[in-house]
Amino acid sequence: MNAARPVAWRRLLGLAAQAFLFLPTSSLAATVGNIRFAQDEHGLVRVRYALLDCGPDSVHEVGLSLSSDRGKSFVLVPRTVSGDVGRVRGCGNKEITWNMDKDEPGLSGSSFVFKVTAKALSGAVGPGGRPRLQDLPVAGPVPEVFRTQPQARPEEEPGRPSRPPFAEEPSGRDEAGIQWVTIPGGTLMMGSGSGDEGPVHRVTVKSFQMAKTEVTNKQYKACVDAGTCTSAHVSDGTCWMRNDSQRLQGNLSASFPGDDQPVVCVDWNQAKAFSKWVGGRLPSEAEWEYAALSGGKDRKYPWGNEEPSCERAVTGSCGRYETWPVCSKPAGNTEQGLCDMGGNVWEWTQDWYHGSYNGAPSDGSAWESPTGSDRVFRGGSQFIVVARGFRVVYRGGVDPGGRSGSLGLRVAR
Repeated sequence: MNAARPVAWRRLLGLAAQAFLFLPTSSLAATVGNIRFAQDEHGLVRVRYALLDCGPDSVHEVGLSLSSDRGKSFVLVPRTVSGDVGRVRGCGNKEITWNMDKDEPGLSGSSFVFKVTAKALSGAVGPGGRPRLQDLPVAGPVPEVFRTQPQARPEEEPGRPSRPPFAEEPSGRDEAGIQWVTIPGGTLMMGSGSGDEGPVHRVTVKSFQMAKTEVTNKQYKACVDAGTCTSAHVSDGTCWMRNDSQRLQGNLSASFPGDDQPVVCVDWNQAKAFSKWVGGRLPSEAEWEYAALSGGKDRKYPWGNEEPSCERAVTGSCGRYETWPVCSKPAGNTEQGLCDMGGNVWEWTQDWYHGSYNGAPSDGSAWESPTGSDRVFRGGSQFIVVARGFRVVYRGGVDPGGRSGSLGLRVAR
């Protein structure tokens, strides 16, 4: 049986948790009970459970994994864990301890689903010698809500913008419908070493969240309707567009403003205002590149090393120059499920543009000092026909007041 059985939701420093238990059928079948979650004053997350009605010599391989998409996939595996995890012998009360702050300091306040798995190392086996797995019931009441007070966090490095824990659902979130995807932190070898893409340098990126999609017309309109954002420059004659081989300013074609198409013709300040409204911000250039590489992996494009095609990206070779609805090309998604990181529209980032990476931050933060005249954009667009424009490392800069029919935004937090 492969279906998961929900046990409980918990709030741990803003960390929503749902547990799933999978245990093997055996001649000494256990009942799982007394599932509890807690977080102490040091930020340690404790997952307590009990194996009942099993033999003292029974052995299971127990693991803990996390999902950031409400249980659709469990791809995050905590590294700093201890206690009754790994090879676990016998029955009785068990406890897994996860040092979340040591593992990933930026995860505090994120929402996750927890899954505890146990694989039989002794007992009955199924066909082919594989352990037979079965979803077992949970005994005992579980409290509906668990709350603790947020812990004080250490000071950020002087001179760098502070990064607070992920916020509770912000005021504009429900109206905008942002789908947040957690990007676990790690290391990135940023750039290519060529032109403004060099020199290649090591960057350490903290865990953060990024929107699954580029911001759509419908989402941006919600911010306008709320009185926070100003209208996109689609019909005031100031948006740069492409007309065959020419670039000119004018009014955007009626084929662009569909609800699910990415918003365009917004300048950097408009993009920043929307990001703030949904409780987020524009991603740093390093965060953008790290996320587009599925967590800093060695690859050429968001989907891998295969050349761009209309199967994977919205390009200038797909039969039209208009934008497409977001996530129209799932074959081009990153491993974490981010859509259109290559193609459809360029995306604003927080950074000032510099002609090389000499002096760039190494901590994943935006490059804000010294200032420049242009802000960085990333990601390729529906007008691009050459493959190099879809490479993850490809970058450009434009005046913060610029607005184009091929330039939109994606938010982070």
